Amino acid sequence: MGTEDDVTRLREDVGELYGMHRDMQARVVKLEADSTNRDDKIDELKATIRELEIMVRDGMALLSSQLSTLSQAPAQKIASRWEGALSAAITALVGAAILYIGSKIWGQ
Repeated sequence: MGTEDDVTRLREDVGELYGMHRDMQARVVKLEADSTNRDDKIDELKATIRELEIMVRDGMALLSSQLSTLSQAPAQKIASRWEGALSAAITALVGAAILYIGSKIWGQ
């Protein structure tokens, strides 16, 4: 039934299978560790992306407010220039009208 050679061959096969089992077990442990590390890295990456989104959103809001301020500043300068010029022109016209009327009244 079972000869010494068969038993020896079965022992070798069992030893080989046991060695393969240890190798596979080591691979499984390594893959689980890699998977955990990868999940941790993905979580870190997600957190970093969230932080960057907040920074970009804040930067865009600041930039928008600065652009709004800059776009209004020249308009205010131009408006104040026109107001100054218009005020001077009105003052000159009123002064000229007063002089004209004064010269007509007292010049007779």
